[in-house]
Amino acid sequence: MSRSISNTIYILSNPRIVGEYKVGIHQGGLRKLQSRYETYIPDVKVHYLIENVKAREIENQFKELHSTSRVPFKRKREGENLSEWFKMPLDLIISRLLIMLVGKDYGLNGANSFVISEMDQTVIEGTTIISPKLKVIDLTNSEETEEEEEEDQT
Repeated sequence: MSRSISNTIYILSNPRIVGEYKVGIHQGGLRKLQSRYETYIPDVKVHYLIENVKAREIENQFKELHSTSRVPFKRKREGENLSEWFKMPLDLIISRLLIMLVGKDYGLNGANSFVISEMDQTVIEGTTIISPKLKVIDLTNSEETEEEEEEDQT
């Protein structure tokens, strides 16, 4: 079963390298992500896909906050960026990412603003897919309603 997802943050690993995880962004489903890495990591393990409309922003913040845990490229040259691989525990990576997601303002034009209030989790082929639920806050009259995040929000 393949599920099409857009705007996701993923966490994957190479089982041959213990304790290092790649954090990146992807558009598409689990199978597409797996096939992207199978050439050079034949037994790639995708641990999490986290759906989010601000995936790139969250990914960049995570990389900046945890830059000291990033693994340098093997042949790093002066001025070259660090890799997207992190040497830190998987549970710490996921908890830090979720903290960055919860309570984040997903403001739209106008009075409505969105914050993540809870997360739905589904496990497909050993990968946990996390789908945030958004709470809509109308700043003009402080009424709140629950809505699921839509993939095409900007």
